[in-house]
Amino acid sequence: MGWTRFFRRRYWDEERKRELEAYLEIETDENIARGMPPEEARYAAQRKLGSTTLIREEIYHMNSLGWLETLWQDLRYGLRMLARSPSFTVVAVLTLALGIGANSALFSLLHDALLERLPIPRPQELVQLTWVQRANYGSNFNWPDYEPLLEPQAALPGLFAYLNREATVRFGEAAERVRVQQVSASYYSTLGLESLAGRTLSAEDDRPGAAGAAVLSYAYWRRRFALDPSVLGKTVYLEATPLTIVGVTPPRFNGLDRMSPPDITCTLNAAPLPDGSSYYVYYFTRLHPGVALGEARSRVAARFRALLQNELKSERWMSDIKLDVRSAGTGVSLELVAPLAILGLLAGMVLLICCTNLASLLLARAAARSREIAVRLALGAGRRRVVRQLLTESLLLSVGGGGLGLAVGFGVHHLLTALLELDRSGTFQYRLHLPLLVFTAGVSVLTSAVFGLVPALRITGVGLQNAMRSGQASVARRSLGPTRAFLVAQVAASVLLLVGATLFIRTLRNLEAVDAGFDREHLLMMTVDPRESRFQGERVTALLDELMEKVPALPGVRSAALAYIPLFGHSAQKQVWVQGDAAGDGPAVAFNIVGPDFFATSGIPLLMGREFSTRDRAGAPLVAIVNEAFARTYFPGQNPLGRRFGDHGPKSSGQYEIIGVVKDARYTSLRLPPRPAVFQPLGQLSQYPPLVLHVRAVGDPEKMVASVRRSIQGIDSGLVVYGVRTMTEQISGTLLQERTFAALCALFGALALGLCCIGLYGVTAHSVTQRSKEIGIRMALGAERGEVLWLFLRETLLLVAAGLLIGTPAALACTKLVRSLLFGLTPFDPSSLLIALLLLAAVATAACLLPVRRATKVDPMVALRYE
Repeated sequence: MGWTRFFRRRYWDEERKRELEAYLEIETDENIARGMPPEEARYAAQRKLGSTTLIREEIYHMNSLGWLETLWQDLRYGLRMLARSPSFTVVAVLTLALGIGANSALFSLLHDALLERLPIPRPQELVQLTWVQRANYGSNFNWPDYEPLLEPQAALPGLFAYLNREATVRFGEAAERVRVQQVSASYYSTLGLESLAGRTLSAEDDRPGAAGAAVLSYAYWRRRFALDPSVLGKTVYLEATPLTIVGVTPPRFNGLDRMSPPDITCTLNAAPLPDGSSYYVYYFTRLHPGVALGEARSRVAARFRALLQNELKSERWMSDIKLDVRSAGTGVSLELVAPLAILGLLAGMVLLICCTNLASLLLARAAARSREIAVRLALGAGRRRVVRQLLTESLLLSVGGGGLGLAVGFGVHHLLTALLELDRSGTFQYRLHLPLLVFTAGVSVLTSAVFGLVPALRITGVGLQNAMRSGQASVARRSLGPTRAFLVAQVAASVLLLVGATLFIRTLRNLEAVDAGFDREHLLMMTVDPRESRFQGERVTALLDELMEKVPALPGVRSAALAYIPLFGHSAQKQVWVQGDAAGDGPAVAFNIVGPDFFATSGIPLLMGREFSTRDRAGAPLVAIVNEAFARTYFPGQNPLGRRFGDHGPKSSGQYEIIGVVKDARYTSLRLPPRPAVFQPLGQLSQYPPLVLHVRAVGDPEKMVASVRRSIQGIDSGLVVYGVRTMTEQISGTLLQERTFAALCALFGALALGLCCIGLYGVTAHSVTQRSKEIGIRMALGAERGEVLWLFLRETLLLVAAGLLIGTPAALACTKLVRSLLFGLTPFDPSSLLIALLLLAAVATAACLLPVRRATKVDPMVALRYE
């Protein structure tokens, strides 16, 4: 030991000698008051204060060593203290892991969707052209009306257009539905992308009469062709249009829309326009270095205004529409903003509950160490020094919680991507990249600093005389005031999440119980495209007739029918003019084009007249079937059979004869009431679009998919079958938003409820342990176990009641924001609120009963002897 350390230690001993003697006298007096003889009382006090030797040595070293050695000693001492309380350490680390893991998973989604830049050179220069009409934001433009925008400009070199759509692609004899991206020729050159194999698209590929070219994405090349390089130069057919595969994009590039990564990319002029003469495209460009967004907007605005005026032909609308230019270096994922915002709110509340839970645990643990901390302060350790030691222990807990939270985040990320249906794109992966690690570390450190500081300051502010004279239990009780406040906050936050979960779950149940007007069970749907057949013209009709003969004859099939639009989930509408209706133009009605046996297959009852049959073909009188809502709207109190209407203006009002009336059904959404609808016979079409085959099975419809597909392929191998789903899946898909909200609120509500119970259990168990002497005295004086049980249960229930009183008005206020998302109930639904409150009260009661019942079973003499 050096001379400096020797003199410092000696001075330290002389300075503290009188204080130790004073504390020895205080402890001796307390022992005598407990009934000990004077000599035994002094000996017990000497033994008790003799345990402070380790503390004294540590304080000396902390004062004499450098800051780095002091930090290392803090870490070692903190690890030893946490190892001595394994139950506390495990609960605290798990609590933090849940909160940090949920937020890490959300940050990973947020980073991939909105923050991560596209893997292209200088992504910050990429911008998107948009338009704004008052408060409405639009991002697409009618093509080819706005094709002149692509003309080169000095400030906007390489302006390009693109769209994403699904299409049928044939390679050899195999055909499948893929995601196709059609772009202008400058797409790849503007983005600055080089091909992984072959080449990308060029201006030569977009010239009139040029052979079509296609570029495969790396994911599709790997999935469909197993990375076979010989696929370059071969021909693939995009809806009967031949395209030559000329290249493959790099692995990391998945297009501009992260939600819909393309499989095949070709030029806009390489394939015919889908379903009409025009469609909508997105415009992007790259700014020159030094060119501001405002300058780029002003240069392209004049050309946009000219095209807009040519489209609208009205100055009245011109003043409301303005062109805008927005940064697009992160791609297009705007549809994720609202779900991620809701997720952020839920995850933030869970993290807040975790932090308050941690603060409660730290307060309870610090209260149990009140005498130790008081002795440290008495032996010369400054308050700042003790607070730093306690914060070091909090930091160790946060490091453990953050590390485990990364693992928890993987599971939460997988669950969230499945609920939001993001796992299909393959672009949202949970990767331990630097931003995620920095975010997790930041949340961990912030958690330990903010919610570890309150207990540290609270316990180091307890007076030394109070700590030594009043005893550990009384100090602990005084130190639990903030703990109870934190528990009340946890209960209030849990009420908010549980009420939201209850409302969304009941909304989902109400929607699932809605009578859709048809039989949703045992119904299978799949789409076939006659345009991909080797048959043409009238031979397509023969093909469909053969299809409707073979499929219903399959074992396990009760009936089958074709339709232009699926029975549920999609809609089309038209304007009709009823013969003899003086009101003129009526509201647009829903319509569908269906084949024979459609209503029998779908389970929609026929109320009057007849169904379509094979005699309703081209050349036969035009007929139609209407639903009850149509009959009530246009023929109130009359027989609609034989009445007529048209769909090509007032002069066509005698075009269709009504031959039947069917029961009302919901065709687009379970939320919307049935609307007027008309049905036309499929046989009277001159050209056939893609058709939806509805198959009514005897048993499980999913077991019929293979046999129905083989039957179709047996008729014509060129017929592409896609969109296979059951009616249950179809309806479930329309409830995706409600199911997502219900699942997310239930998930985070369960997390909040579990964390709240952990906090209640921990604080109650700590309170019972610190008051074991009081329990022993009460029971020794004749108190019944039930009385002691109610004593602690009452204190816990008062905390829960306070949380309910705060959380209930907050929940009612917040549920007003989701009024439009509810169905069959109001935001102030009393049963939903009662369910949430009873669930929370029941779980909270169970959480505090276990430690209290265990305490009441202890022998009073054992409890008193322990004290």
